[in-house]
Amino acid sequence: MELSEKYIYRVYLARSFSNAAKTLYISQPSLSAAIANKEKELGFRIFDRTTKPISLTKEGEIYVEMLEEIMQCESNMSRRLNQLKKPSRKVISIGSTLYTSYYLLPTVCGAFYRRYPDIEVTFDVGNVNLGHTLFQKLDNKKLDILFSYKYDEKKHKIYPVFEEQVVLAMHKCFLKESLLPFVITRDELLEKSYLPEKEKIDVRLFRDIPFLAFSENGSTTHYMSNILQHYSVSNYSILNVIHSGVHFNMMCAGVGAILTSTSAVRVSNFCTDDIVYFAFPKEISSRKIYAVLRKHDNVYEAVERFLDVVKEVCSSDESLSIYYK
Repeated sequence: MELSEKYIYRVYLARSFSNAAKTLYISQPSLSAAIANKEKELGFRIFDRTTKPISLTKEGEIYVEMLEEIMQCESNMSRRLNQLKKPSRKVISIGSTLYTSYYLLPTVCGAFYRRYPDIEVTFDVGNVNLGHTLFQKLDNKKLDILFSYKYDEKKHKIYPVFEEQVVLAMHKCFLKESLLPFVITRDELLEKSYLPEKEKIDVRLFRDIPFLAFSENGSTTHYMSNILQHYSVSNYSILNVIHSGVHFNMMCAGVGAILTSTSAVRVSNFCTDDIVYFAFPKEISSRKIYAVLRKHDNVYEAVERFLDVVKEVCSSDESLSIYYK
């Protein structure tokens, strides 16, 4: 970062030119002049000096957001350069969507850390919309493993590590009499103790129920189209969401119905009779998570060890038990 950019970020944190100048060990006039010159160069004001404490302009908000991205990139670069200095490959770089990172990887990493505490593991975690970028990083050898629902057969080799079921969840305030014969409780869902006949539900019964919308490019939206075909959308729009848990909590509050997964239900803190579930045949609702690697690369020892732990942990029906109990 340029010196002026560091000045700007320090003023943003301090919300004061005078306080920022003290921490930077320069005079306030010098600091003000440096930032004014930068604003002139950019063609817009970064700070609104009429407020107390000073605040960012709309343009300033965007500028500071970009500065934070630059700082993160510089930090990542420094970390990766330090990794090159290591005498052996005892570092694993893992990419994953937030969903997988939240529900699955903590259990795997807990087991892996206890067995191999000397191996460093770094994560690149992103929303499902960033999946394309994560695949680019895998293909460009910036990641060793990517946990994903998708992969490219031409480029990648895969290890199926976990399977979950996509189910419908909603608050009972939306429950219609026609749906009562197909209702499944949380315990029945997780123990798979419900009658198979309950999966034979006519999805048209859900058409008058409002559903919370997910990202257009996301896995859940894909399943909503395949399973429900046509559905109504809630008046509530959740923009820029980075975690599907937001949708789950909104559903529990009675804002709208959602498609979720047995994994999400298992780790959820909501264990109330107010939430009801509906299941669908496995051929349309089963969803697998894969460990995805580059197809023609040799797998080095640390990655092999990690994959062994993944397979071991995820082969159990209680693969999330370490995390949610």
